[in-house]
Amino acid sequence: MAKRLHPTALTGSGEGEDSLRDHMGNKQDYFTATKTFTQNPANAEHVETLSDDNATLEQKQKAYDALANTIAAQMGISPVDAKAYIDQDAQFAGLYSKRNRHHLC
Repeated sequence: MAKRLHPTALTGSGEGEDSLRDHMGNKQDYFTATKTFTQNPANAEHVETLSDDNATLEQKQKAYDALANTIAAQMGISPVDAKAYIDQDAQFAGLYSKRNRHHLC
């Protein structure tokens, strides 16, 4: 079963809340998944595309989907939840923004 994203509380005692320890674990899992993605030689083209301002919309979408699918598989979450993590990451901030020449929205 896929993990769900929830608000974070220090104790995690509220319904639907994750504890701070769980939240930190998720952050570490996310970091590990993105590191694995970027260091895998098979993803070199995707990594380059994600930082290329001149990449086409189709190239950006393909690279973004590959990143999200890698994160989802490694963290045991859905690709949609993985995209939510990516959207909160300053490294990839703006991937879906209007400021990006080939925004994905």
